[in-house]
Amino acid sequence: MFWVFGPALGGACYLHPEAAVFWRWLAWCGHAPGQQPPLYVNMDETSVAVVQQNGTGAVVTASTPGGVATLAPKASLSERRAAVTCISVVCDDAVLQPKLPQLIVAARRLVTKKLKESIKFPGSVTLLAEKSAWNNSAIMLKFLSMLAEALKEHVGTRRIVLIMDVARCHLSQMVLDHARHLNIWLVLVPAGATPYLQPLDATVFKGFKAYLRRGYARIQVASATGSVSHKDFLELLAEAATKHLCSHKWAPAFRQVGAGTTGLQQLSSDLRRFVKSWDVEAKPPSSAELGRIFPKGKRPCPTSFASLPRRRLCAKTSI
Repeated sequence: MFWVFGPALGGACYLHPEAAVFWRWLAWCGHAPGQQPPLYVNMDETSVAVVQQNGTGAVVTASTPGGVATLAPKASLSERRAAVTCISVVCDDAVLQPKLPQLIVAARRLVTKKLKESIKFPGSVTLLAEKSAWNNSAIMLKFLSMLAEALKEHVGTRRIVLIMDVARCHLSQMVLDHARHLNIWLVLVPAGATPYLQPLDATVFKGFKAYLRRGYARIQVASATGSVSHKDFLELLAEAATKHLCSHKWAPAFRQVGAGTTGLQQLSSDLRRFVKSWDVEAKPPSSAELGRIFPKGKRPCPTSFASLPRRRLCAKTSI
């Protein structure tokens, strides 16, 4: 059974507090009388291996629907272990999707200055060469500034609601304060529930990774050696972050997890199995409810969320 729910007395099903808190928080952040409907934005990281290994258990050939023949990757052990982080961003407005920043974080040893200068990325894609390929608070500050700049024309008329998971780098004092300064309202997905309550994990990344695999295989086939250069690999990531993410309307993916949902039928089939009615009160989480969002032993630094008064978090301990 999906962990967020459990059986209630009488054989019915009740909503687990973590999911209920998340949905009430979303509804409260999205309630802005006198403004246009809120813009729901979801940001999440996904790790992508530099060398795409062939899977086992199936043979993909040129005759496979949606597939192409693949070659064994020609790479050293260190290259096969290397990966980059894609910080992907989607929203529920197809018109604004092309404006959203898409970040690729790679280790400096992988991306030389010469290589970085040779790649021409679309305007919404930024390549960051860092000490490591992991996301961190400094990168989050850059991302928030880029997001605010991309949506600056809409901040006064629409509330920007950013949905994120509770990764440590998302919750530093600087990140939360910067989001508040930029007037970006934050809503956090409960720990362990991202496969069901976060659009990118629940819907988007599956197609994103499939697009990458198909593109990688095509580059391999076109190569005389069956290898894919770092330049081609990074350009493929930029292509997936723009062409793929901008070729779909993601509003249904948001409604399926409860963002902008107006009726039970809009939720995903996994959630509909347990939710008997959709009547969510627009209400900010209390201090006790907020504590349930985070993993055990992890709490945000005392700070101000854009959507919460400071006193709600003042009792929390530092990470």
